Amino acid sequence: MSEKLPEKNGSDEIDLGQVFKIIGNFFQSVFNLIKTILAGIFNLFIGFLLLIKENIIKFLIIGVGTLVAGYLLDSNKDLIFYDTLKIQPNFGSTDQIYSDIKFYNNLILAKDTIELSNSLGISPDEAASLIEIYIKPISDENQILKMYDEFNETIQDTLSTTGINYETFKLNLISSEFPNHIIFVKSTDPFVFIKLENSILNGKVKTNKFLKNNQKVTVDNYSFKDKELEKREAKIDSLRIIYSKVMLKSVEKQANSGTTIQFSENKTTSHELDLFKLEKEINEERLLLNTDKALTNDMINVVSGFQRRGNLFKVEFFDKTPIKFFIIGMLALFGFLFIKKLNTYLGDYKKNIDA
Repeated sequence: MSEKLPEKNGSDEIDLGQVFKIIGNFFQSVFNLIKTILAGIFNLFIGFLLLIKENIIKFLIIGVGTLVAGYLLDSNKDLIFYDTLKIQPNFGSTDQIYSDIKFYNNLILAKDTIELSNSLGISPDEAASLIEIYIKPISDENQILKMYDEFNETIQDTLSTTGINYETFKLNLISSEFPNHIIFVKSTDPFVFIKLENSILNGKVKTNKFLKNNQKVTVDNYSFKDKELEKREAKIDSLRIIYSKVMLKSVEKQANSGTTIQFSENKTTSHELDLFKLEKEINEERLLLNTDKALTNDMINVVSGFQRRGNLFKVEFFDKTPIKFFIIGMLALFGFLFIKKLNTYLGDYKKNIDA
């Protein structure tokens, strides 16, 4: 008997034609959707151009009118000037200086020119000329990297730094942790800035008892360290003198007895090197101490002070009054015309339904 091969079930066969048809329909739907969207955008753009064409006179009137009105308003305004004061607070005075600046700015916002003039030591008219005052840290990537390195050096236990990477450290920094800060002042009086410097630097920062105590303790510590260095220097000088005397007596004995005494050159060199190393360490400590004393001589170091005359404040293009008026006028006109068109369309649509 001849064996017959099993026939394949037609339902198990894959109809490739149907698959390709489905895929083709899918892509056709996607293309149609894109075509519809592009056509809609094109129609909106044409409608926008037609709207402008139909109302070109209105747009010209509103545009020119808002620009002229903004220019006239700006021409009657006082010029605005600004200046900056860069400082380096010491003895933990950063929080206090931030609090003082916030207090002054609140008085400006409240237009309390009397209290402001008393606090800053200026006339009420000069106080009325102030527009804004604020402070912020001077920060850049190099400064933050330096602070991050110092942070790692201060922690002896390396396990405690686990999970504190650079980005985490950067996100958790607060203003008071930065060494340098900048105070920004805006005013209509270009000559008021130089009068503010002493008042800002000599505010509550100078009368704060906690800060004054920190300053006193720091100065006393510097004085103590200075005396300790002087004592160490005196001991080194004494050792050098004693060593010289011993050497001189040894030479005299050798000359008187006529015998030869061999001194160990290694030992002599060792003594000289020890004294030299000690003296070098003291000199390095002295340099660091003098630098610290110079940097912390005042409660607040002035890195860059106010100038005798402020700088003219340049307003950004989109912050200028004519540009603002122009944008608002155009948007208002577009809104009005759109509502008018929509109202007409709805009226026609209702008529068609009723018909």
